[in-house]
Amino acid sequence: MKSSRAASMVALIITVLIWGSTCVVTKSALDSFGPFGLVLVRFAIAYLVLLPFAWRQGYRPELSTQKEIFWYGMTGVVMFFGFQNVGLLFTSAVAGVLVQNAVPAVIALFAWLLLHETLSRQRILGIVLALVGSMVVAISTSSSAAGARPWLGNLLVFAGIVAWGVYTAQGKRLMAKRSPLVLTVASFGSALLVLLPIAAVETSILGWPTLDVGSIGAVLYLSLAVSALTMWLWNVAIERIEANVCGLYLNLMPMVGVLLALLMGETISLGQIVGGVIIALGVLIGERARSA
Repeated sequence: MKSSRAASMVALIITVLIWGSTCVVTKSALDSFGPFGLVLVRFAIAYLVLLPFAWRQGYRPELSTQKEIFWYGMTGVVMFFGFQNVGLLFTSAVAGVLVQNAVPAVIALFAWLLLHETLSRQRILGIVLALVGSMVVAISTSSSAAGARPWLGNLLVFAGIVAWGVYTAQGKRLMAKRSPLVLTVASFGSALLVLLPIAAVETSILGWPTLDVGSIGAVLYLSLAVSALTMWLWNVAIERIEANVCGLYLNLMPMVGVLLALLMGETISLGQIVGGVIIALGVLIGERARSA
């Protein structure tokens, strides 16, 4: 049991490391794609890549039309990534990442509302510390590329976060019936049914995407790493770990952004380092407070 939980923790860490770069890569890809067209392409590729493996575990296309799976795909793919992509048209990638720091609190809220998970004092302390650390990182990080309407973009990104909170709570229930891989692919299939007509209308208005090496590379990264791999790993994690603890780990995403900035030659402030330490402490306290 301990080994399976440890494996789930590794899955969470890999997921967070990759997701930390998502807003930056998505922002660049939106120069070539429409927001919903980008979601459609990345999840269509991810669906096709994972399909043979999920098929062996019992997935069939009709599963994607079931009501509970349909809403799972709507909240976790169409709404979360759709709102995020549209939001990034109006705000900066940095702002998008920082707004997403609210994810753990939202997940904890829906875990309490829908799953009746308890929040001990230690776990609440861990969540608060992680959020405080995220705020420190946010204050210590500046953006040189603000969007045209940051308030609107940030609001849309937050709307996506609310959808992700519902998605996580749904997944916790659905894992009792389906394997993480089957459920992941089934949700992708449901999302594609909704995304096809939306992307078609979007393309008729904005035109076809303009492809180059950079945009193709961005789409492949978003499809294979961010969509196929990490969405499956996330579902593996929430099958075995409390939803609010999974959400707590997402506070590590700003640290990933800081490390990426360092690799690109930018300077790291003392405030960002302090914030990263506080985030890590909050995650540690929240994990140690898990129920037996």
